[in-house]
Amino acid sequence: MMTWRTALSLQQLLREVNTLAPNRAKGYDGTIGDAAHAARASRHNPNQYGVVTALDITHDPEHGMDTYALFAFLRLHPHENLAYVISNLRVARRTNGWQVGPYTGANAHDHHIHVAVGVGPDSNPMPPYDDTTPWGVGEEEDMNDEQARQLKELREVVAPKQSFVNAITNALLIGDKAEAKRMNDEFYQKWPT
Repeated sequence: MMTWRTALSLQQLLREVNTLAPNRAKGYDGTIGDAAHAARASRHNPNQYGVVTALDITHDPEHGMDTYALFAFLRLHPHENLAYVISNLRVARRTNGWQVGPYTGANAHDHHIHVAVGVGPDSNPMPPYDDTTPWGVGEEEDMNDEQARQLKELREVVAPKQSFVNAITNALLIGDKAEAKRMNDEFYQKWPT
């Protein structure tokens, strides 16, 4: 099986969600796809660099994570890496100016939100997807002191990774896939999770 990791921008989003709603249900959370996902084009499958560019977050309004509201927030305040978001039979995409349209896929996404980053087809999305700029979910002024401390600590942990990720992105942008792969492999050695 291919070594894989979740896009850093999605790791950042998940940290913010967990800080905002630490007691939320996680039964529908996920990144890497199952066998059904592997059989079709999906951002839940690793791209050619081993990066999964989709994140599902469980809808649990009773414990602070209303993904229907998160859908509205993300489309109105899109992160630089966000490609599209699906929730409760609705989809909004960067390519159509974040207009809400009907989602007619087999899964209604009424128990979770699907957040996708990167550009290009679902079969092989490309950068940008590793920008760790905060998504703004649960901004610090809305947090208690402990939550703000945790968010600051998380930012300090991911900051060292960002310059490395920028170098990988630059290699991809200039078309040096071999260098990007080498650097991606080195990234996994330094930060295996």
